[in-house]
Amino acid sequence: MFRATGLKGRSNIMKKNKMDIKKFANIKKTCAVCGGALDEPVISYPKLPLTETYSKSYDKTFIKGIDQYFHICKTCSHSQISNCINPSFLYGNNYKFRTSESNASKNRIEVFVNFLKTVIGGKSFNTIIDIGCNDTYLLAGMEKFAKKLYGIDPILKEREKHSTDKVVCIGKLLEDTDIKEIVAPSKNLVLSTHTLEHVENPKEFIVKILSETPHETLYVFEFPYFTPLLKRNRFDQIFHQHMQYFSPQSFEYLINSLGCEVVKMGENYHAWGSLLVAFKKSKKRSFKKITAPLNINRYIENILKKYEDFKDSMQKNRTTMLSLDDKIFGYGAALMLPVVFYHLGINADIIDTIYDDDQTKNGLTYANLPVKIMIPEDINSFGKKSILITAFDNVRPILCRLKELEPKNIIVPINVF
Repeated sequence: MFRATGLKGRSNIMKKNKMDIKKFANIKKTCAVCGGALDEPVISYPKLPLTETYSKSYDKTFIKGIDQYFHICKTCSHSQISNCINPSFLYGNNYKFRTSESNASKNRIEVFVNFLKTVIGGKSFNTIIDIGCNDTYLLAGMEKFAKKLYGIDPILKEREKHSTDKVVCIGKLLEDTDIKEIVAPSKNLVLSTHTLEHVENPKEFIVKILSETPHETLYVFEFPYFTPLLKRNRFDQIFHQHMQYFSPQSFEYLINSLGCEVVKMGENYHAWGSLLVAFKKSKKRSFKKITAPLNINRYIENILKKYEDFKDSMQKNRTTMLSLDDKIFGYGAALMLPVVFYHLGINADIIDTIYDDDQTKNGLTYANLPVKIMIPEDINSFGKKSILITAFDNVRPILCRLKELEPKNIIVPINVF
């Protein structure tokens, strides 16, 4: 399976199969890029919780966590997790993320479009196809560049009837879509943003696209990659939904092995550290075999050292919280909150209320985390509160907000400066 969305609601599946996770997981034993055998995991995450679990009420029967393993391929240095959880667990009818409702995602799309313009210049296309397009926010801004635009994503099933003569919504997974039926004979552009990291078999994913599009097609992908994660010690960004952690070298090796060549690479440092890559099919049809990096063991040692630093930082923050006499509140009801609590080693006994300015979250909780999400209506009361920033990817805007609210103490778990 290429993408992990649009399947059954996960709550009922989890309740029914709570004690039989193996039926819903696939342990990978080979590298997703070069096919080499995976060694023992570099990092293990016992009972790592699921993310994106907003709910109207806490569910005691909801699975508390699933073991996860992070590997570095010693042949090509690609990073990946090996416990690939079935999409039934990770996504479903409760998958509510929409690009157009996220300012961070809209900013990311703007960076992507600017990169794309540097690649295509003033060129226009007969067809633009966006794979994993979410709510077609990107395509809406690309209409002037093509005669026909197609968005492919399971969440569009409910929006297919809203297709227009120019923008067509296809509510399917990639593997269920025949691209040959929609692609033009020439001048095609294929886009895919923040999809490849969710794919268990990225090679098969790309092969299907290549096999169903003409030779001169231009492909432009964006996905988070491992280098910025490592630089910033963001080991909380290793989680079940992101199966692949490419490097520029491992991705180039992957497409090179499939008969493609890089046209241009770029980076969006602020979107989890995203790699932007434009590539095309190569006339050479040959590639240089990758060799094991001479310093791969030193590279892994560096990862382990930085991971120990991350754990030490989380432990120091936990110690600080436990030393405070007054009650602690969280700020930022992030999708990743269960993982934040996991790494900090805390639970609702320490923080049972999370403040968030998003009105749509007011009154909600998490299925696997018994905390209350509230709107900070009483600004005057913040002078007596200690606040832990719980949305790691929004530390800076939250700090600006807290400057207005003036809480007694502010705990910032990660360094964003």
